[in-house]
Amino acid sequence: MTTVAIALGVMGLLCVNWLIRTLANGEPLTSLIAFGASIFTFGLAANMYRTKISKSVISRVDVANSTTVLEPDSRCAYYVLAAVCGMILSGTLFAVLAPLHLVDLELTDGQRLFFSIGAAFVAALCVPALIRSLRHGGPRITLDSNHLDLYNGKRWTSFRWDDIDAILDYLPHGKSNSGCPITIVAVDGSTFTLDTPDSYTQGGITLFWMLRHYWLTPEDRDELADGRAAERFLSARFETR
Repeated sequence: MTTVAIALGVMGLLCVNWLIRTLANGEPLTSLIAFGASIFTFGLAANMYRTKISKSVISRVDVANSTTVLEPDSRCAYYVLAAVCGMILSGTLFAVLAPLHLVDLELTDGQRLFFSIGAAFVAALCVPALIRSLRHGGPRITLDSNHLDLYNGKRWTSFRWDDIDAILDYLPHGKSNSGCPITIVAVDGSTFTLDTPDSYTQGGITLFWMLRHYWLTPEDRDELADGRAAERFLSARFETR
């Protein structure tokens, strides 16, 4: 993960160098592309550094309508949102301007077409994510006495506590790209994997033991309604079992 973060940082510096050069050459449109690319790479690098390397995330938890609500670290959310916006800006402009030979880059016709299609495709993937974030908010987890609900930024996945068969800190099949997944297995065999628990708490550890605690200890689930679970989460007071 450190290598990936460093690679993203180096790419960000190259984009900044491109930005400075195009500004000096009087190429404002290309400068906007370089600016968006810089925001994208630095946003991803900053998020990865905060969650994977420094592990300095600050947990966010609230209680509303007898439900405990967990949200990712606010800085991580801003970094990801900035990266998405940067890619939309950079990708859209490149896709429009490159075929018109209005981008200050030495490209063959084949490269120009290939990169234009690629930029348009990635920008198009980011637009729905931005719209969902603006309309529905970012990822979050809600817990009450009966249900565990998880929103990953795309859709909600809900479980009744009594319908959960296992909560694991690994993928039952395959390998996780994040390195710290939490997998929920239902009694009907369906599964849900949270790939980014480390954006909720340092290393995702407290979140994992919190979920297991309220799954295995039904008599404590009333804590989810009155703030006691939130206090436990912030002070990491869960038995590791």
